[in-house]
Amino acid sequence: MSFKNYYDILGIDSDADTAEIKEAFRVMTARYSSSTNKMDDFSQTMLKNLNEAVEVLANPEKRKAYDETRVLLDDSMRLSAVHQGIKPQDASRIAESILKHFEQEKRLKAKHESLLLVKNAPPAKHFTSVKVFLCLLVIGATTFYYHPDKFDFIKGTPEHEQRAYEWYTMDTTLIYAKPKTKSKVIHGVPAHTGFNGISETTFYIKITFTDANGKSREGFIKKKELEKNRTLIYPTP
Repeated sequence: MSFKNYYDILGIDSDADTAEIKEAFRVMTARYSSSTNKMDDFSQTMLKNLNEAVEVLANPEKRKAYDETRVLLDDSMRLSAVHQGIKPQDASRIAESILKHFEQEKRLKAKHESLLLVKNAPPAKHFTSVKVFLCLLVIGATTFYYHPDKFDFIKGTPEHEQRAYEWYTMDTTLIYAKPKTKSKVIHGVPAHTGFNGISETTFYIKITFTDANGKSREGFIKKKELEKNRTLIYPTP
């Protein structure tokens, strides 16, 4: 069985204390045992190695024996190289190759951890029918507020539209060419000026008035600037 470097498995230095060992074990275990992780072969192997590493390194006696074995293995590798007649420069190249091998293992491990993060990420949220409905509702309410003429649904029967309602202005009032907020102002009248309504929209009353040239014209006044003359007695049909 090959010798495992438990320090590399936990991603810690060889002089790490017990608290650092347990914290590294907790963090690394969480990466490979996520509830959404399908536990592939690599993850299962890593969890097994992590459990072995913390069991040995968190126990002072086992860790001491493990460190002694690790040192002996390093010494035996160096002695073996000497007995086999390996030149110092060749031994350096071998050591460098071993380091490159471990670096490659770390890169593969990091890549696998990145794949796990992507796999365990929450799914992207898409538009639902409720969200679409709410968006349309907001758009409709905004349009209704700024362009009430687009919701000209207060019409009723032809007889109702032809009935004249008496209104008078509560303050100096503007008359607009169209029932729109940014419509052109075509006339202004003082407070307590009376009008007969021709028809009405949600926010405007369509009225007739006589301009400065004595011509009869039509325009629109905002309802909030008018008040119905409650003293009038309307004939019953």
